[in-house]
Amino acid sequence: MNDRGRVIIIPDERKIIQDEYQKKINKSHLEALREFSNIYKLGYDFQNGDYQTAPILLGEEGHLILKTLDDSKTAIFYMPELVTERQIMWLEYNGVDYRNYDLIGAFLLNGTEEPDQITGYLNVIKEARKRNRKYMKEVDGNVIYKI
Repeated sequence: MNDRGRVIIIPDERKIIQDEYQKKINKSHLEALREFSNIYKLGYDFQNGDYQTAPILLGEEGHLILKTLDDSKTAIFYMPELVTERQIMWLEYNGVDYRNYDLIGAFLLNGTEEPDQITGYLNVIKEARKRNRKYMKEVDGNVIYKI
């Protein structure tokens, strides 16, 4: 069976030590999200209809999630309210791999019922940097600006 896409999760390093979780998917992205929850004992019991709810819940816990669809060259990020150092580094080094995809977007998680959405590689990176500065301010009490 051909791979349909993949799920990449960059965990919040304050909660999970593992640098990156990555899984190729054959049917549904949900299979990878279930596995991530089970491996790290997060306690979620995602059902078949939770294909949108699952990444939002994991993202609200601080994990940066990327779902891709290979056939349509689609990359969708679920961006936590605070983007950690590990997450911004991953985006800076690996996000460029997705800049030529036909559709790049992100759900911006803020703990609200309906997350905001953005499209475009540059907008995703810009928002991630903004959320990283917010993270740095919250963690260190200082804002560190990155170029």
